[in-house]
Amino acid sequence: MATTGKENVVLAFGSNLGDGKKNIESAMAALEENGVAIVSRSSFYKTKPMGNPNQPDFINAAALVATELSSRSLMKLCKRVEASMGRDSDAPRWSARPIDIDILLYGNHTIDTPDLIIPHPRMGERMFALAPAAEAAPHFMMPGGVTLIDFFNSRLERIDFSKQTVEKLPC
Repeated sequence: MATTGKENVVLAFGSNLGDGKKNIESAMAALEENGVAIVSRSSFYKTKPMGNPNQPDFINAAALVATELSSRSLMKLCKRVEASMGRDSDAPRWSARPIDIDILLYGNHTIDTPDLIIPHPRMGERMFALAPAAEAAPHFMMPGGVTLIDFFNSRLERIDFSKQTVEKLPC
């Protein structure tokens, strides 16, 4: 998908190897060095891992960014940043990682290709992504005309909090 001008995008970040806060800060800085402007960002959140509980807790955050990159080019940049920070692209799913960067929303676009689905298909089930995203970009208009904060609030009653812990960390 080609774009003209800047697109607002919501990115989610997670890390559970090494210094999670520092890893997320480094990933954001690497994106900025490549023309992705951080408009606003969330607090850091501590969360329990999903899928494989036998690993360290995660530090998560989200950012509203502006970019002229297409969705595919942004995804490739995110993968390059992950690789440069030591993420093993061949590691098993749900394994520990120094950094994970997901594109949650790309403007108000809906994208459904074999390697990229936007809005992120599991965003509404994952408080570790949704809570920081709603903090970073509450008024972001999602496809379908709902704001991110309204989407977040609508999901609260549907999420099983016994399986997901989200702790906002002090600044």
